[in-house]
Amino acid sequence: MPPGDTPGWLIAVNATAFLLGYFIPTFIALTRRRDQRLKLFLVNLLTGWTLIGWMVAFIWAVTLPWDLGRRRPQTGRGRP
Repeated sequence: MPPGDTPGWLIAVNATAFLLGYFIPTFIALTRRRDQRLKLFLVNLLTGWTLIGWMVAFIWAVTLPWDLGRRRPQTGRGRP
């Protein structure tokens, strides 16, 4: 196969794999229901092409939420 004759399905598979990997931080934020999903998506979209931007979005998606001061519902453990 000459270098310029890459099959279309191979290009589509590679593009899909790249996009899935690129937006991993956004998918994590969506599944964890983060409060700032839109902001994280924009950081991922606009700066994810740099390795630092992607890592910032990834760390933001997997760390604790920013609303640490907000009261959480009690789980019932340790309460009479």
